[in-house]
Amino acid sequence: APYAAGMAYGLRTQGYINQRLGDYALGLTQLLQAQDLFESLDLWDGLADVFDGQAGIYAQTGQYPEALDLTHRQLAAAQRAGDRRRIANAYNNLAAIYGDTRDHARAIATLRQNLQLAADIGYPRIEFLSSANLAEMQLETGDYAEALASAGRALRVCREASFELFEAHALELVGRSYQKLGDYPQAIALLEQALASATKLDARVTAAQVLLDIGEAYRDMQQLDHALDFVQRSVEVAQAVDSRSVLVEAHLLLSGLYEQQGDLAPALAHFKQHNALKEAVFGERAYQRLKVLQVVHDTATARHEAEILQLKTQQLEREIDEQRQVEGFLQAARDSLEEQVQARTSELSDTIALLHQEIAERERAEAEIQQLVETLEQRVAARTDELATFFDLTLLAGQVANLEDVFDQVLPRITEATRSRVICIHLLDADRTALRLVAQENIPAEAQAQLQTVELSPEFQRWLHQANDPLVTTALSHMATVPAVFRLPGFQTFLGAQIRMGQRAEGMLSCFRFTSRGFGVDEVALVMALAEQIGMMLENHRLRQNAEAMAVLEERQRLARDLHDSVSQSLYSLSLFSRAGREAAEDGDMDRLNHSLAELERNTLHTLREMRLLLYELRPADLEREGLVQAVQLRLNTVERRAGLQLDVQLDELPGLSRSGEVDLYHIIVEALNNVVKHAAATHLTLQLTYAGGCLHLHIADDGQGFDPVQAGGGMGLRNIRERVARLDGRLSISSEPGRGTWLEAAIPYRTEIS
Repeated sequence: APYAAGMAYGLRTQGYINQRLGDYALGLTQLLQAQDLFESLDLWDGLADVFDGQAGIYAQTGQYPEALDLTHRQLAAAQRAGDRRRIANAYNNLAAIYGDTRDHARAIATLRQNLQLAADIGYPRIEFLSSANLAEMQLETGDYAEALASAGRALRVCREASFELFEAHALELVGRSYQKLGDYPQAIALLEQALASATKLDARVTAAQVLLDIGEAYRDMQQLDHALDFVQRSVEVAQAVDSRSVLVEAHLLLSGLYEQQGDLAPALAHFKQHNALKEAVFGERAYQRLKVLQVVHDTATARHEAEILQLKTQQLEREIDEQRQVEGFLQAARDSLEEQVQARTSELSDTIALLHQEIAERERAEAEIQQLVETLEQRVAARTDELATFFDLTLLAGQVANLEDVFDQVLPRITEATRSRVICIHLLDADRTALRLVAQENIPAEAQAQLQTVELSPEFQRWLHQANDPLVTTALSHMATVPAVFRLPGFQTFLGAQIRMGQRAEGMLSCFRFTSRGFGVDEVALVMALAEQIGMMLENHRLRQNAEAMAVLEERQRLARDLHDSVSQSLYSLSLFSRAGREAAEDGDMDRLNHSLAELERNTLHTLREMRLLLYELRPADLEREGLVQAVQLRLNTVERRAGLQLDVQLDELPGLSRSGEVDLYHIIVEALNNVVKHAAATHLTLQLTYAGGCLHLHIADDGQGFDPVQAGGGMGLRNIRERVARLDGRLSISSEPGRGTWLEAAIPYRTEIS
């Protein structure tokens, strides 16, 4: 007992140190032990410190409601102790939590109140911290001139109080303020001073952040080589000290810089590293949160076990006393029986009460565990819905060519996942001076006209064209940054996230709610991720359109080559034979005239066949609509019969033929017919497709000029036929003789859709 106060302060200090080192579970355990001692001793100054440390642990693991509750308890303990410095520290913590939960207005008001308190009591450390935090809040809300004033005050207090350790941070804030105001030379000069100060103190985390800020300034000045150099140095320093928060931002900035330079491979690599680090940071925070929850659970369990052990000890002491009484009562036999009955009755009553208490404690613990399980199940269900929304968006973007159809199907899912009343998507017009509504869900009829086209104010343009945090408010009617047309009557809560393609803004995803319940951190992250996914979908749509244009161009070039190689050559031959015939007629040479007219007729028929084949290839395939047999008959009617070929055709119906087999078989037949029309100069064609013995038998023969199989290597047509027959596990034989035509025989296993 004489050393309880010393033990309490020692545990408080150990908890603080482990909190700063990131061992939140051990730190929380020590702070809880210190809390028990301080409460038993009524040491309110120590309790204020303990609540300060516990609130810091909960805030750093993302448990803001618990952190806010503990900070209010810290403030109450400091006020009871009458310690104005600890009161100022508590107000500073409250402002930090308000800032982390995006309640910027309340954070700024608290910091300004705390600045006055710190100045009144002569507490330069809190005066510096409040000024620095106020500058951070004003930078986030876009109030850059006020941010510069607050950062300058922080730097002045830092130098007056000789806070050398804080000077690098103060210089960095002033430099960032000048950067946001567009004064890049002044910003870089101050950031280089901050870098020198951090290097002198070996504050490598601060140095990594300052290097990243300098890189961003050079990026804004479009000096990309300088920007790359400083950001890469930032990555090296951050990796050395394992500063993941800096690494997450640095890899994202590197990805954007390489993309601006057109070097897409490293851009993609750094973007993947950015996502991997971001997931690792979230995972680490979730792991630390779980450990903190385990400590709280173990502490509560230990207290319950201690109470039970104390009751059992008291019971044991009573039993010893009763035993002594029994020994005494044996000496006085007259009263022993009655007193023993009374003692046993009391003992049984205590035991029953103890059992009831233990049962109640266990039921309460089970109820808490059940509630925790239900909460986790709800979170898992929410995350499942979010992932399903992302999957639907990605799947639809790949399957549906029309963006309007994609938006119509996915917007209801986004509305449900974000628990919003109204959703709308605006994209920049061609001049990038206004937003155009491309999709919406549940916009009131009276507001649809005003939201169709939104003119951009200068302040909103600055927010939209730079990579910024989303616009979030629970007082929509008073938010000046948002254009007036977005302030829909009756809606209080608004969340707007940028839709970007790489580093370029393309529009905004807007979410509205009736109530004043704001969007949580997880919901804001979800909407930002959805906006990012929509940007990727827009980029994929643009790439698909480019690919379709290239395919059209390639097909046009192919047709031009075919026309040049076949029809234009044939037409030139016709002109030559026409001229030769005219000269023979003028000379009276009837033999030469008849020869020229015969060649002219033969070449004209050949040209006509080529033209009909090209016209057939320009038509869409009829296989899907007509089936295999009807598609082949249509081809024969369109090309071969019009070319004057005599046909002997036998085509069996093939019910249930597999889709892939039908497509390959159709292309084998068409390829063979093309060879006959183009090269054989035949007058008669036989085509038979029959089924027998579990196989399809294909026979194609012509009476054309044929070829020597030994000398002919075979063109692309024969190669395609062989590949398709092999894919169907079939056997192919092709035979030909010069002047005696060509024969193609194929035997292919018959496969249905069911098999």
